[in-house]
Amino acid sequence: MSVDVVRRAPAGAHLLPAVRLILDEAPGGGILDPLTDGHPVDHLRYKPGRSVVGRVHGPGGPRWIAGFSPRAAAKAGKLRHHAARRGLELPMLEVPGAPGHVLLAGPVGEDKRLHRALKAAGLLEAGGGPRGHVLNYNPWRRLVLELPPGVLAGVEQRAVAKTAAAPHGSHGGAGATLAQLVAGLHREGVPVLVPRESADPRTLVYPHYGWGDWAGEGAGPDEGTCHAAAEALARLHRSAVHPFRHVDPAARAAAAVRAVSTVVPGAGEAAGRIARALLDAAARHDGSAHRSTHGVVHGDFSADQVLLGPDGIRFIDLDRIALGPAGWDLGCFAASELLAGRGTERSEELLAAYGAGAPRLRPAVGAFRAWTGLHVLLRAVEPFRENRADWAEQVVDRVRLAATAGLR
Repeated sequence: MSVDVVRRAPAGAHLLPAVRLILDEAPGGGILDPLTDGHPVDHLRYKPGRSVVGRVHGPGGPRWIAGFSPRAAAKAGKLRHHAARRGLELPMLEVPGAPGHVLLAGPVGEDKRLHRALKAAGLLEAGGGPRGHVLNYNPWRRLVLELPPGVLAGVEQRAVAKTAAAPHGSHGGAGATLAQLVAGLHREGVPVLVPRESADPRTLVYPHYGWGDWAGEGAGPDEGTCHAAAEALARLHRSAVHPFRHVDPAARAAAAVRAVSTVVPGAGEAAGRIARALLDAAARHDGSAHRSTHGVVHGDFSADQVLLGPDGIRFIDLDRIALGPAGWDLGCFAASELLAGRGTERSEELLAAYGAGAPRLRPAVGAFRAWTGLHVLLRAVEPFRENRADWAEQVVDRVRLAATAGLR
């Protein structure tokens, strides 16, 4: 099918002025320095016409930066007000040439949606900084901290604390919490790290394990790890735990198309055609689109979700655990490998090894490719979110890659 894309306007010309300023200014360019100290901004999350939030990388650790339109200016005022009550003044900048549009920045401890959760879990120092080393920070969504022994009561070993803006539960349902689901997987022999709940349901504490993940340098014997991961994934998919939600590929695809249309409007039509073709292909090639062949899926499976250690592998980050087709996880892994520049060899080996452990759930090759292409499309706007210099071209390239990887 044709995947030609025509952009109808210069890249980013239609975006919120605060977004354009972040995208257009190179680190150290001067205008943003009062907020960023000349350091790069990434991890952008954009609400069209209203606001943008991103992450600043600085020598003292990451912090957030947020931009608001006049329609959302009250939120900027509230952020500054709450910080001032705690004795901190958040720097603010008016966007040049855009009256009423503002940007402001603040430390992790003043995160709009995480502050209360971090404080309730005992993860903030007296001065407002996090009590641990920041491993990952998604502003207003999630913070992952590596904790030395003794930081939290009852945690005497090294640990990793994951704090989210909402409780780690059953995603709106009345069922088991994430900690209970993961404990159930562990009892069934799935190699997972079981978290303990903290003083606040928005923070889970995991034991520290191993020396790195499968995506890292020096990841160990690849063939053995691949077969261990395939066996563990098959066991996960056959699990009897009930996550109380289903993967909805059509809804996820529609959201991806909207995201592409928002940042590169001229690519939206092609993205929509490709999404429909990929969903049709997944359903046509085997039964992976039907509930009868569904199992428990990780939801975000990739090499960096597989920890390596002295007692074998461990799966982590099961926040998106759901019921769905096995191809959802296998395609997610393959898409991640492609976008990381590692090609197809490891994902094809994983698929082959997986079939020996769960032949009923194993997708046909055509369906596997379709799920792979769909996951590439789901990540098409990542170059924009990562604030890459040529982000618009890379978004278009990923839309094309979704078709070539999934519709061969």
